[in-house]
Amino acid sequence: MTHAVTVLRGDEAHDALDDPAFLEGWERLRAACPWATAFQSAPFATAWYRAYRHRWEPVLAVRSGADGRPDGLLAMGAGRDGSVLTSAGGHQAEYHAWIAPPDDTTFGPAALAALERVFPGRAIALRYVPPGVPLASIVDAEGLGARAEAVLHRRPLMRLNPATIEQSLGKKGNRSRLNRLARAGRIRFERLTTPEGLDHVFDAVIAQYDLRQGAVNDVLPFRSDAMKRAFHLALMEVPGLLHVTVLWAGEELLAAHLGVADSHTVHWGIGSHSPFHARHSPGKLHVLLLARLLADEGIAVLDLTPGGDPWKERFSNEHDTVRELTVHPTAAALTAVRRRRRLRGAAKAAARAVGIDPAAARRTATAGVRRLANGVRAVSAVPLYRRSLPAAVTRPEPEPLRRDRIEDLLAAADRAARREALADALRRLEDGAHLYTSADGQGAPSWLLATPAPIGASGARFAAPEPGAVLYDATRCVSDGAAFDGQLRQILADAPSTAPCLYVALPKHGEQLARRLAAHGFTRCGTVRARRTVAAPWFRAAGDP
Repeated sequence: MTHAVTVLRGDEAHDALDDPAFLEGWERLRAACPWATAFQSAPFATAWYRAYRHRWEPVLAVRSGADGRPDGLLAMGAGRDGSVLTSAGGHQAEYHAWIAPPDDTTFGPAALAALERVFPGRAIALRYVPPGVPLASIVDAEGLGARAEAVLHRRPLMRLNPATIEQSLGKKGNRSRLNRLARAGRIRFERLTTPEGLDHVFDAVIAQYDLRQGAVNDVLPFRSDAMKRAFHLALMEVPGLLHVTVLWAGEELLAAHLGVADSHTVHWGIGSHSPFHARHSPGKLHVLLLARLLADEGIAVLDLTPGGDPWKERFSNEHDTVRELTVHPTAAALTAVRRRRRLRGAAKAAARAVGIDPAAARRTATAGVRRLANGVRAVSAVPLYRRSLPAAVTRPEPEPLRRDRIEDLLAAADRAARREALADALRRLEDGAHLYTSADGQGAPSWLLATPAPIGASGARFAAPEPGAVLYDATRCVSDGAAFDGQLRQILADAPSTAPCLYVALPKHGEQLARRLAAHGFTRCGTVRARRTVAAPWFRAAGDP
């Protein structure tokens, strides 16, 4: 005998989450449910509820069996700000679904209907619903079908074939990349299995991940979510739930991945790689080494997850479909959503018909407005100074600048133009530039392009008569002229011995800093035409509004 669906929330939900018998029944039900993933597990949900208790109220739609234990369960979160109901885990749970016995088609509609009675007027969103969930029962349900929408998404998968993986790793290009990366230190690929192991490397992973997400998507997932780090460390406390791997060159982090794991699948989650070695594709190598490890561990599939990222298509060898289910409060609300979607689709189609990429046009227009707001202007001529290298330089103690601290970029990026600033920074780092930021946290970044390539390559703003290293934005991180002496001495000590000379251009503060450059052995070697300069830098100084 089964019972009606009961909705537990608030203290009742917390009492259930603290009950070992309830949690054991939850896990037994999940094990019997053919479509359940690790995102529907009790350990995943309880870790999320604990981490985000201040933001999400736990809501459990439960049907009890004859033994009093769960015979159907939909774990949800209700936003304390009155937002939509979503599956436990929110956007950090890749797959949303209820769990029920095999061939059960009654619990899903009953659970959603019960939630609507408790939370009238709220939309219910499940994204993405994995294959196998009986969604037809929702579409056909009386009172739900007219308000429910299930949008299809294509999911790329990497089915793990050991022979194919070894063939890819054995290709000349990949062997060459590994050999070049090994110049930075001994290559190690390892799986981390404890919260302490992840905690040791987590800050470096977060910096790499947020930098790329900020440059590409204008979001900083960890900096904008104070609990995201603690949530993932909590997942690591559950053996086997979070699969974490890292790739090292000596003690330098090249790449990392954190993904939730099922018995036969690891789902792609947080992937990071070092911008300082991007030319050697550490991210690609990490995916291949991860695939080999998973195959050795008996994992059948690396789920690359929906989203349309081009790199996922390069690695996938199989596809299936998942659905995004939304139950709207009224049929009129669903009609309005579909109307807006059709209008957006028509506008995009019209733009493409005349050769316009809507996304690219939007990015270009936004960047142009932000550049104007930040005071971008052209400069016809800038004095250029040169000093031969190598040369003995006394390194200052203490060093006034921090080198290659990605965290400083993220802290200094001005929200008004963050994406452009971080995209520019990412390009520079991937092109071989080194980042310098003030040790006292004041000012904006300076850059040393360490490769002895002709100035003007890799997006540089000006060209010089011969190859050499170049110091960009030399005055951006100084608060006064005296500070420039120590900073310049540190950069000269770091300058690559393979470069014949170091160039510095001074688009502002010319006379004062020109005298200081002369004291350090620089001579003026002409003028260069700068492509642009920024009157109000994209990176703000500490303390700026």
